[in-house]
Amino acid sequence: AITGTIPTQCHSKQLSTGTDALNPVRVTVENGLPQFSIPLPSRRDTCMFIVKPLQHTVGDLTNFIMSEDRGVDYVAFISKSGTRIAKSNTIADLLTSNFQLVINKDVFHVDTTPLGTESGASSCDLSNARLMVSRLANALHSDEFHKQQELELERRIEDVSYQLQPFEELKTMISKEAAKRTRRLTWLGLGAMGLQFGLLARLTWWEYSWDIMEPVTYFVGYGTSMAMYAYYVLTRQDYSFPQVFDREYLKRFYKCADKHAFDVNRYNELREQLADLKSELRRLRDPLLCNLPLQQTAYLVAEQAIEAVNRGPAQHSVPRKPTTDLLILHTCSFPPFDLQHSKTFDILLVEKAIPQKKECSFLAIHFI
Repeated sequence: AITGTIPTQCHSKQLSTGTDALNPVRVTVENGLPQFSIPLPSRRDTCMFIVKPLQHTVGDLTNFIMSEDRGVDYVAFISKSGTRIAKSNTIADLLTSNFQLVINKDVFHVDTTPLGTESGASSCDLSNARLMVSRLANALHSDEFHKQQELELERRIEDVSYQLQPFEELKTMISKEAAKRTRRLTWLGLGAMGLQFGLLARLTWWEYSWDIMEPVTYFVGYGTSMAMYAYYVLTRQDYSFPQVFDREYLKRFYKCADKHAFDVNRYNELREQLADLKSELRRLRDPLLCNLPLQQTAYLVAEQAIEAVNRGPAQHSVPRKPTTDLLILHTCSFPPFDLQHSKTFDILLVEKAIPQKKECSFLAIHFI
């Protein structure tokens, strides 16, 4: 038994050495994929394993070998320094230096020196191929994707427009009512000025003389100046006729909004959503800008008038998001009015930009 065992061990060693010499492990690269020609121990035939260098790992190659030959019980990859290579390393990392492949008791020395330049070139070619494939996929499917995005944006625009329709109808009615009252006050002011002129003229040329009425007219004019300054102190606005008109218009607008339960905040949210969707749809339809980030297409939407907005003292205002339909010009605030309940108003003067035409409209944007 002893004499039979010793020759068997010697024969096994000679077989292991002979296998490494006669049937070495060869590694070649074809079409960017490494091909391992490994002699299997059961039948002593050579089997080729084609692996992916970046996706397959040493553990995957080990599983391939063991599944191909059920007689393989142990597979290990040993580096030049004698350290076992972990199964989590990729095949590309394995081929960077020479190594030893141990299958059961057979040891194979693998030389990867000829693969150095070819492996680097193959990885570069693989990266270029991936980039080309991604570009081709983008070119083939971009039109379809843009069409789907366009249909989705149109559907969302239609949905937001449907939600805005009752708000627009109510806003139009409130705007007409507020404008009618403001124009009535404008004509009433003109009538009061004419009545004052007639009264002073009557007292100057019929009832009294100019010597008596001169100080009266002076104090009347100075009192008017004091009233204008008091208007500035209370409202933080210059006393100019357009601003006075806007203020009276907005006062009436807010009062009518409370009366008709008009939700100004919800209306502003829908208007901003609609403006953003239209801007995105216009950007998507532009062949030169569809692939650019939004930071480079800022001119498609109205710029924020930050300097004008910061000019006012209001602490609460509408979020200053850029919109395509509303261009923020300036903001102001004034003390609470004697309405149903106290409010602090933020006024936004807006201008709707239309090609070859500009329509100015004043809209009450926000109140708290």
